[in-house]
Amino acid sequence: MRQDFEIAFEELFIEGKLWDAGVKSSFPYGQTNANEDAAGDGPVEEAAKRDGIPLRRVTHTGWRVCAGSAGSAGSGGIARLVELTRSGSAVEKENAAAELSTLAYNNADNQVAIARAGGIAPLVELTRSGSLVAKEKAAGALWTLAYNADNRVAIARTGGIAPLVELTRSGSAVAKEKAAGALWNLAVNADNKVAIARAGGIAPLVELTRSGSAMAKEHAAAALWNLAVNADNSVAIGQAGGIAPLVQLTLSGSAVAKQNAAAALWTLALNDDNKVAIAQAGGNANDQAAIAQAGGIVTLVELTRSGGAAAKEQAAGALWVLTRNATNSVAIARAGGIAPLVELTHIGSAVAKENAAGALWSLALIDDNSVAIARAGGIAPLVELTHIGSPRAQENAAGALWVLARNADNRVAIAQAGGIAPLVELTRSGSAEAKEKAAAALRNLAVNDDNKVAIARAGGIAPLVELTRSGSAVAKEKAAAALWNLAVNDDNSVAIAQAGGIAPLVELTRSGSAVAKEKAAGALRTLAVNADNQVAIAQAGGIAPLVELTRSGSAEAKENAAAALRNLAVNADNRVLTNAGVADDATLKKSIAWCDEEGVTNVSDIVKHKLVDKFVLHLGLKNVPGMELRSLLQRAPMSNRGWPSIPSWLTSFGLPVAGNGAADEKYQRALQEDGFALRALLPGTDKSTLKSLEALLKIDRPKWLGKGNDVSKTYGPYDKLKLACAWEVNHPLLRSKYTAGSLTVQQELRQLQNRGKDVTTVPGLPVKTARVRGFELSEDCNEVILLHGVNREKLFNLLSTGLNERFAGIGAGAAFGAGVYLAEDAGKTDQYVSADSAYDPSSELHKRLYDETMPHPEDVFYVLVVRAALGFPVRTQHTGEGATSMDNEAPIFPVAYRELSAVPGVNPPIFHHSLIAELGKDIVRYREFVFFHSDYVHIDYVIAYHRYNGDQKLRTTVCPVSV
Repeated sequence: MRQDFEIAFEELFIEGKLWDAGVKSSFPYGQTNANEDAAGDGPVEEAAKRDGIPLRRVTHTGWRVCAGSAGSAGSGGIARLVELTRSGSAVEKENAAAELSTLAYNNADNQVAIARAGGIAPLVELTRSGSLVAKEKAAGALWTLAYNADNRVAIARTGGIAPLVELTRSGSAVAKEKAAGALWNLAVNADNKVAIARAGGIAPLVELTRSGSAMAKEHAAAALWNLAVNADNSVAIGQAGGIAPLVQLTLSGSAVAKQNAAAALWTLALNDDNKVAIAQAGGNANDQAAIAQAGGIVTLVELTRSGGAAAKEQAAGALWVLTRNATNSVAIARAGGIAPLVELTHIGSAVAKENAAGALWSLALIDDNSVAIARAGGIAPLVELTHIGSPRAQENAAGALWVLARNADNRVAIAQAGGIAPLVELTRSGSAEAKEKAAAALRNLAVNDDNKVAIARAGGIAPLVELTRSGSAVAKEKAAAALWNLAVNDDNSVAIAQAGGIAPLVELTRSGSAVAKEKAAGALRTLAVNADNQVAIAQAGGIAPLVELTRSGSAEAKENAAAALRNLAVNADNRVLTNAGVADDATLKKSIAWCDEEGVTNVSDIVKHKLVDKFVLHLGLKNVPGMELRSLLQRAPMSNRGWPSIPSWLTSFGLPVAGNGAADEKYQRALQEDGFALRALLPGTDKSTLKSLEALLKIDRPKWLGKGNDVSKTYGPYDKLKLACAWEVNHPLLRSKYTAGSLTVQQELRQLQNRGKDVTTVPGLPVKTARVRGFELSEDCNEVILLHGVNREKLFNLLSTGLNERFAGIGAGAAFGAGVYLAEDAGKTDQYVSADSAYDPSSELHKRLYDETMPHPEDVFYVLVVRAALGFPVRTQHTGEGATSMDNEAPIFPVAYRELSAVPGVNPPIFHHSLIAELGKDIVRYREFVFFHSDYVHIDYVIAYHRYNGDQKLRTTVCPVSV
């Protein structure tokens, strides 16, 4: 990002848009700078006013020195002035330098002419060895000459940087002002940025911002602004103590000083360490309480409220960068920053609107801020910016609406504010980035049923379909996700197909990014509920890539693809061909064409009219698949009831396969009434799964069983745990939440990797359960299998609501507060269980677990097998609110007790996804894994097990041993 800003600086000067009085230029993202002193004068005018000499006299004196110039700045006159700076008397050198400064001010031709006449070298020499006045005048001349890009290079090559730096340190007050101004312009050049720092220029410039004259402070702040574009300089300015005086300038400096200091803080804030320093810096004795709470943030917030137009732009830009640190985002909100930022999106300058919208975008990532922005009236002006703002403002406003639309009330408010139509328009005609953000916003808005209809009425389906075809990789992902949500509406499902949406979605399942495949499969899953769409998806070649996704896609892609295939299987042709294992694109197309030719519409027609052999022959299948297809067709009944079950390979992804009888009826009824269902695992059909679950109960240290402060009853000594029975959990709602949560973790891991973090060799991995085979896990989110011990009294609630702090954290939260506590050892989870001794016909839990096919085994304990997206964990060996990371000693709870710290060195901030309590110090015997977001965990199985001592099962109905 710094590189982009540096380019922006260079372009400004190449275009001649220097900091002249009244000239407004952009940095970054259109920020404004102006080289204006308090009176709007140039360097010569400043000198005239300072010395009390009428401006005409100064100019006249200069021309008088240029004898023979005929009152013009011709080449002869300039050459004479240059010669005087080299060989004239002391007074002549002073006057010649002053006149050259006047000639070069705001005159590009003279700037070139003076350099060509050899004027730079003697002026540099004067800054080094001239009289006190000559140094002042020469520094002023170099300042004005440095408006020219070639001159900036020439001054540096002639050795001009070192004496200018020395003047900022030890020159007169006037010399310090001029030298700081010269360094300001010289620092536009990338090489000069480095050279000024190497010459020791940062420290005296910092000192000038603290103790210089009003003008020196303005110039020094601007010079530091330019220097801070270089990453190393940014660090050096922070280390030199530059943050605090810059913050002070935003509080008490002149209007120009405030503007320049805010801009410098903006640039410095791009460095992670400086973000913290800016937030901690003080400077206003009259507001110590606020400064102690938020430091420099308070001053920047105040500038967005009451500064000049340019200062508001710079301050909003600085706050935007600071919001990428979560702690700063909280501080900005507490400092009252949301209201003035909202105000800027409404009535600020074009640049201020861009920066304020960007800041609100980042602030909205915190849920409380999202609510506060809406309450402050932020939605309406953001919607307005998506409609008539600059391209950058449209991008930032769409991004802000995207994040705000995560909140249900905000989704309604955005629609009521007229936000849907301009977002739709951005997906059609906005910039590439605006299209991505607008599609993402529509995706979130489409969670609301009314918005689904409104987006379609606003013409949103066609441009979203187009984005899935020709948008950027990110746009394709967002558009596919939006279409997925929209397709839940029946009319939209038809409209998406009519808009040509099926073909590009199918293509995304084949060749899109991992995320695009997930979202496209989800969209096809929903579209396939419609009978016509089932045919269209098959005709578009959708079955083959969906089948492939069930084998090799991410967890979410597998789930969506399997569900899509299940929906497609409702169509008779698709179902029979899929079950026969011949559902490749070519065969499906042949099948559809043949059916059209023969006038048959379903499989029952093929059987009824005795066309089975003809159909199989037409498809040209080899013997074995042909025989399989023939067999399936001939077994097919005359209606859709009782069709052969969904292909067996779908069962490996946790999807229930309906069978016959009371068990299936019980299962389906539970899904409808409870929202979840349990499938008993049977030795005959689930042998491999049961073997894997049994392996999870293996104990490495039998002597530790029954030990620990949390053990309530042991029922005697025991040395092993044995599986009694188990159930697979199917909770569609919680599974979808976990899918979304694990996707978030996956995306954030990808962002961490892009920012240089190693997400493949994460400390704390692998977990012990990784040695157990049979569980298909996603490396994309560092997915693991963990365990959670549970009492019979809590089990039903956990199965219904999922693992969350309301149930999972109660009684287990002494170490790190309320959270989801998991373990890799069954010996650890065994500490938290109590016995379920016998069947209770009145128990709601027992009604769902046990029946004639799965009788209660008596004397059992329960443990949950949990799939968890470990992501990028933070590790500690301490407990309590003050626990610190064992990797970097930073607090693991910097913001709130229920939120983990951000990953160091990453901005925008990404928070650690999980906590690993490692052995040592406060942690003994077993590691623990704690999650504070229930969307990152999912219950896959329930195990009922017995405690054994040798070969003897422990009875739990007599003589329990209290601990």
